[in-house]
Amino acid sequence: MNHYSIPTKSVPEIIRTNTLTFFNLLNFCLAAAVFLTGEYQNMLFMGVVVSNMLIGIFQELRAKRVIDRLSLIHQTKARIIRNNEIIELNIACINLGDIIILGEGCQIPADCEVISTCGSLEVNESLLTGESEPVIKKAGDSLLAGSFIVCGEAQAVVRKVGEDNFAFSIMKGAKYLKQPVSEMRTATAKIVKGLTVVIVPMAGFMLAKSVWVTGEELFAAVNSTVASVLGIIPQGVILLTSAVMAISVIRLSRHKALARNLYCAETLARVDVLCLDKTGTLTTGGMSLEKVVPLGGTSLREIEAALCALMQVLPDKNPTASAIRAAYNRNTDWKAVSITPFSSVRKYSGADFGMHGSFTLGAASASVYTGITEAMDGKRMLTLTKNDKPAAHIIISDTVRPEARKTISFFNKQNVSIKIISGDNPVTVMHAALASGVKDAGNFIDMSDVRIADISRIDEIAENYTVFGRVTPQIKLELIKALKKKHTVGMVGDGVNDVLSLKESDCGIAMQSGSEAARNVASLVLLDDNFASLPKIVAEGRRSINNLERSAGLFLTRTVYSLLLAVLFLFITLPFPFTPIQMTLINGAFIGIPSLFLALEKNAALVRGSFLKNVLMKAIPYGLSAVFGILALTVFSAVFDFTKEEFRTCATLILGIASFAVLCRICRPIDGKKLVLIAVSGILFALGIEFFEELLGVSAFTPQMHIVTFLLSAFMLPACIALPKLTEYIVERHKK
Repeated sequence: MNHYSIPTKSVPEIIRTNTLTFFNLLNFCLAAAVFLTGEYQNMLFMGVVVSNMLIGIFQELRAKRVIDRLSLIHQTKARIIRNNEIIELNIACINLGDIIILGEGCQIPADCEVISTCGSLEVNESLLTGESEPVIKKAGDSLLAGSFIVCGEAQAVVRKVGEDNFAFSIMKGAKYLKQPVSEMRTATAKIVKGLTVVIVPMAGFMLAKSVWVTGEELFAAVNSTVASVLGIIPQGVILLTSAVMAISVIRLSRHKALARNLYCAETLARVDVLCLDKTGTLTTGGMSLEKVVPLGGTSLREIEAALCALMQVLPDKNPTASAIRAAYNRNTDWKAVSITPFSSVRKYSGADFGMHGSFTLGAASASVYTGITEAMDGKRMLTLTKNDKPAAHIIISDTVRPEARKTISFFNKQNVSIKIISGDNPVTVMHAALASGVKDAGNFIDMSDVRIADISRIDEIAENYTVFGRVTPQIKLELIKALKKKHTVGMVGDGVNDVLSLKESDCGIAMQSGSEAARNVASLVLLDDNFASLPKIVAEGRRSINNLERSAGLFLTRTVYSLLLAVLFLFITLPFPFTPIQMTLINGAFIGIPSLFLALEKNAALVRGSFLKNVLMKAIPYGLSAVFGILALTVFSAVFDFTKEEFRTCATLILGIASFAVLCRICRPIDGKKLVLIAVSGILFALGIEFFEELLGVSAFTPQMHIVTFLLSAFMLPACIALPKLTEYIVERHKK
C-alpha cells in the first residue's frame, strides 16, 4: 500500500530559514561591530538572539515530524489469502486484487469489495462519513479504508491502494505545513518588520553623526550606535512570547492535553465560534439504554429476565446489543432451545427458551409503535416480542459525554457560539445537542441538498443555523471557511471526515480515541478524551495573552523611547546617552526579569481588544515620559556643563527611575509578590550603579548631578501616571 506523501522541509532548510533571517543577521552584524571594539561585555544581548533562534528551530522540527508521520491507518498487519494460504502482511504490502480476511474489530486497510460474508456484516464508517449508524454490507458492496468491522466476518478483494483510497482523497488537502494562528505572533512580526525598515538607515546616520558631528572616537561611536539600535529591536518580547507559550504547553500536559504548536491555547482563548462533531466528540460513539416500556401487560420482571437471557446466548455485538448487554448482564438459568442470530434481512435476532417462551429483539415496526415514534425524540427503538406478540419497547440513545453539558454551559456563559456539524441524521444530532445544553439546538438543517458551488448560500447557512446534519467532509470544510470570514473558529472532531475542517480551523482539537489522522492535523489533542479540559485550556490561553500583553508593554516602552531618542539625537549635538551595557542593566532589572515573572501569573480575565493596540496604549505614553526626561536632561547638561560621562551617568539613572515607575504602573494591582518583585528590581539596578561603575562606564555623582536627577525624577513619576490617562481620554474622545 503506497502512502500518499508530500515532501516537507528538510532539516537543513529548517535550520537555514530560522537562522538566516534579517532579524538575526542584523543582530550578528551588531555583535560583530561590538566585538571589533574590544568591549566584549556589550555583546551580552546575543544570548536572547541565540535562544530565540533555537526555540524556532525546535518547534519547526517538531511540526515536520508530525506532518511526516501523518498516517491514516492504525493497523499495521492484515490477513491476506495468497496461493491458497492465509498469511499476515504489513498493510504497505497490500496489492490490487489481494483477498483480505476481515473479522470483528478489524480496521479495513484498503478500499475493497465484499466477496462473501459469514453472519451479518456491519461496518462502522463514522470516522470517514460522520454517520454513527453501522452500515450493513453484503457481497458486492464496497468497504472503505479506515472503517471498522462491528459485527460479522468477510472476505474482500482489494480495489484501491495508496492515494487512490477514498480516505486519502480526503487527506490530500490536509498534508501541508500550516503556520499557527496567533494574534500575538502576527502583531510581534508586524512590529519587527516595521522597525527593521528604519533601523539600518538610522544606524548609518547615527554613526556618521557621532564621528563627524559630536567628534566621538570610532569605537565609542560604534558602541553608542549599537546601543541605540538594540533598544529599538523588541527582541526580548519575541523570546518571552516563545518561552511563555512553551511553558503553557507544559501546563496543558497536566490537564492531559497535548499541544502540537505553541499558540493553540492563545487561539482557543480567542475563539468565538466552537464547532463540534457529534459522534465521538459530543457523544462517546456508543449507545445506552434509556428506558423499557412494557406492552400487552407483560411484567417488567419478565422483560428484564428475557433480556438478560437473550444477551447471554446471542452473539450480537453491534452498538444496540452492547447497550442492552451493559444494562442486562445478569446470569440466568434460562436454557435456549434454539438461537436465531441477527440478520439484515430479518432485522431481528432471538432465541427460544422452551417453557419461558420464544423471544425476539429487533427494529420496531409501524404496527407496534403504540404512539411512540423515533422521529419524536431522535432515539432508536427496538421491540421485544414474546411468542410473536409485542412485549416491550426498548428506547436506546446516543451516550452523551458526561462532561459535555458542563463544558457547553461554560462556553455559553463566555458568549462563544456552539455549532454541531455531523454526518448523522439532523434530528438525531439535534437531540444530542439538546441533551448537552447547546443554545438554539432546535435550529437545525439537513445539508444533504446543499452544494459546494453555492458558496453564498453556505455563508448564510453557516451563520444562521446551529445544528448541521448529513454533512460531507467537503461541506464541513466549506462551513468552517465561511465561519472564518467573520469569526475565530475552533473545531473539535475525531474522524477522518473531520480532518480537512480540523486543519482549516483556527484551532483544531482532536480526541485521542479518534483517528490518527485527526490527531496529527489537530493543534490540540485531548489525551483522555475529556471534553471538560477545554475550559482549563481557555484559562491557560487567557493567562498567556493577558500577562504577555502586560509584559510586552515593558518591552515596547523601551522600543518607543529608544526609537524616539535615536531620531532626536540625530539633531542634538550631544552623543547618544547610552552604551549597550548600560541598556543591558536597565533592560535586565526593569524589563527582562520582571516580565518573565509577570507572564507566569494566574490571570483568567476575558481577553479584550487587539493585542497590538492594547500593548501600544501602554507603551507609547510610558515611552514618551522617559523621552521627556532625557530631553530635559540635555538642557540641564548644557546649563551645568556636564561632561560626556556625567551626561550618560545621569541619563542612565533617569531612565532607570523612569523604567522603575513604569514597572510599578504595569504591576497594578500590586500584591505582596509584586511588591517583592518591584523591590528586587530596584535593588538590582541600584547595586549595579553602586558597585559596577567601571563596567557600566558611569562616573561619580556631583552635587549638580544629584539636583538634576532629583528634579527630573520628580517630574517623570507623575508623568507616568498622567500621560496614560491623557492617552485614554484622547482615544475615547476620538471614538465619539
